[in-house]
Amino acid sequence: LGVPVDKKWPPTFRFCTPEEMMKRVETQQRLYRDWLRPTLFAHGNHDHSQSRFSSAQFGAAFNRGITAVHGHKVTLGEDGSYGFYDIPGKKTRAIFLNSSDEGYYGYSLKQLAFFVRALESLPDGYTALMLQHFCIRTEIGYWKTFRTTSAKRQDVAIRILEDFVAHRAGEAEGVKWNFASLRETAFAGCFFGDSHFDNYVKTNGVDYSISQGYGTVSPKEIENGGVYTPFSRVKQMLVDLVAVKPAKREVRIFRVGAGGEVRDRGYLYGD
Repeated sequence: LGVPVDKKWPPTFRFCTPEEMMKRVETQQRLYRDWLRPTLFAHGNHDHSQSRFSSAQFGAAFNRGITAVHGHKVTLGEDGSYGFYDIPGKKTRAIFLNSSDEGYYGYSLKQLAFFVRALESLPDGYTALMLQHFCIRTEIGYWKTFRTTSAKRQDVAIRILEDFVAHRAGEAEGVKWNFASLRETAFAGCFFGDSHFDNYVKTNGVDYSISQGYGTVSPKEIENGGVYTPFSRVKQMLVDLVAVKPAKREVRIFRVGAGGEVRDRGYLYGD
């Protein structure tokens, strides 16, 4: 919602005005208002439009204003910018988080406590997955120019994930969790955007995947396995479809549009 209006970078770079920002909000609302399937809106770093569009406004406009209105049983956090959704008949819980909840990138303690509850309450036989904008595995998501970029409390989020797959208890900054009894659950992985290229890593039992999406980046900014597909955003689409097969503990990522099946990926999760 707050991406630059100009097509060139500095010195012509400028962010949209409040009026332009609200036009973008309304455009997005029109796109999804009549789409009856559940849509989970994960707040990202451009969506606060230089602090002029709050997380609560984002939640009210999209997750509360569209997804919940359509009758989908989505469980939302206090401001509506994060939550989880149990996919009917699939024993799969999609947890979507706000990766700019505190700071340009970062989690509030309130959101991390919600994240813990979403995992601790997972029924036996269920698989969870996490959706958000910023990749918290900095080593696969960074740009060379911004090598040190990280999210506030991303280390806590990583500990929560690693303790979940290892069935451990833990605590950080007053947030406590105990996953010791969740032996009949699984975690299919984390799915991110933000970096504008594809990448993947499995660390301490947790899978992390980045999808390029519609952003762009100079190939000179990419290292450590990142893959970028050049394409025209006005002539082509680039969408990744994620298929989770809990019975096989398998994830397949299918590319629709630019790059084609060459960009299909997949992995096995769990023990």
